Amino acid sequence: EYLYHLGKDVIVIEMLDKICGDLGPLNRVNVLERINNSSIKIMLNTKVLELNDEGIMILKDGREEKLGLPDTVVIAMGVRPNPLSLKDIESPIHYVGDCEKVGNAMDAIHSAFHIAVKL
Repeated sequence: EYLYHLGKDVIVIEMLDKICGDLGPLNRVNVLERINNSSIKIMLNTKVLELNDEGIMILKDGREEKLGLPDTVVIAMGVRPNPLSLKDIESPIHYVGDCEKVGNAMDAIHSAFHIAVKL
């Protein structure tokens, strides 16, 4: 949305079958409404195969397709949890946030709250 408001042509390439799936229902509705009222193009179920000086190669519906060369690229890719290894600590360790399970800030807050209540 920010790039769109700067006057850029925006294409969102998403491997999943929907965008903003990790947003709460009210936020998601608001974001989708703003996107639908813009010229932002959404490509769902699409995989980026390559990005080079000639453009972006994608895979959509089993077919490779070449998109033009963008002037700006924003990459937001999935993440995996990565807990720290704290072997020599004798105190109990409680993992919260993305090191436990990838999520958003509210997930981390809820996780921390439930651990704090148990302590």
